Amino acid sequence: ILYPDEDVVVVAPTMRQSNILFSLVRNYFYNNPYLLGFVDKRKGFTREIIHLQNGSTLRMLTAKSEEGLLGFGVSTLIIDETASIPDEVIRTRILRMLASPRNKMKPLLVLLGTPHRVGFLYDAWTSDEYLRFRWTWEDAVKAGIMKRELVEYFRKTLTDAEFRRWFMAEFLPEQEGLFFNPLSVRECVVKARKTEKSETSAPLNPLLRSQYLVYAGLDIARYGDDETALVFIRAPRDFAFDNGVVAVHDYYRWGRRGLDETFALVLEKLNYHKPDLVVVDTVGLGAGVYDFL
Repeated sequence: ILYPDEDVVVVAPTMRQSNILFSLVRNYFYNNPYLLGFVDKRKGFTREIIHLQNGSTLRMLTAKSEEGLLGFGVSTLIIDETASIPDEVIRTRILRMLASPRNKMKPLLVLLGTPHRVGFLYDAWTSDEYLRFRWTWEDAVKAGIMKRELVEYFRKTLTDAEFRRWFMAEFLPEQEGLFFNPLSVRECVVKARKTEKSETSAPLNPLLRSQYLVYAGLDIARYGDDETALVFIRAPRDFAFDNGVVAVHDYYRWGRRGLDETFALVLEKLNYHKPDLVVVDTVGLGAGVYDFL
């Protein structure tokens, strides 16, 4: 409303969530004659976009339609329930909207979400590149959008970890009894310098490459709720187990992908990091991936 020719895009995990968000925004306009006066009556409202008279647009998209995310440029990008969207979709489909040449100023990225999964949202939360705001159930009660007695009921029915995750907005391990705490692993990843634009670790430069060997380990998801994991580590060329240090350079995980898409993702990351050796777990579906690679 205040700035002409702005392209604002809101991305939600599902079509239903996107429709709910769009309905909320549309109702703000319909219930306020002053706001409604800003709407371009020639184009009006559609199912997913609002046109304003100053050339600005507000568009609602869903992350479920990955190909439908392509081709858009934004000046403001809002991702709703960020943790519920696969990291690969965020990095390869959604964030590329920020690179639009239409932007007159540095684009604004807003990440909203509940910390129920360790991934892109957690990386952003622990980064010093974002302003961070945290709201708990107590804030929701004060705002009148939650009832204290209902929250107390959930406190009795949920585990302590579940309550802290869903009502206290705390990042915790995703499952109890994991051999490795995903948060600890994430913190140990040797990331690129803060001046790097990449969301992931950068490939080793030639100087470091002459000092280190890079290894990749690949484990393919077998079942629908399992996840494929691709991990890159680096070790000094003169590494010895008694006094050497191995660093996790980067890692990726994704689920519910077909083998063809898995092949493409793995090859993309291998070509990017160029490891000296790739180790594949050949149990189950891993055998086919190994043969393909």
